[in-house]
Amino acid sequence: MNYQEKVLSHLRESLFSALTDEEISPEQIFDVIREESASLIEYHKEHLARCQEFYEYFTKLSENFNFNEHRRWILPVEVDEISGDYFLTLPDEVMSTLGWEIGDELEFSDNGDGSFFLKKAPVKLDSYIDYIDL
Repeated sequence: MNYQEKVLSHLRESLFSALTDEEISPEQIFDVIREESASLIEYHKEHLARCQEFYEYFTKLSENFNFNEHRRWILPVEVDEISGDYFLTLPDEVMSTLGWEIGDELEFSDNGDGSFFLKKAPVKLDSYIDYIDL
């Protein structure tokens, strides 16, 4: 029995109990159905208001966010002529857009398609220990 069948079966049982109980009037059954329906409407109104609040907030945020800015850059891999080491030169646009600074530690992830994903590495607590004066 799936969830819908189980709920409808439970409703039938409850309705049967209410209809066969001589102390419960048809008006009372109707009032319960109407009150539960009204309660559901209020529940959805509250959640709709909450969703509307979030929608307006995110809409306002998106006004200052340029979704057309580059989020992907293709950079050439360069080779140091003396050491033979490979390196990337990150343009100022990339650095400022991502909030990176010279000296930041980056993590590389291989995308498996010949490209890599770079992100700023989390700051390690022990890197600050040198600055603490005990």
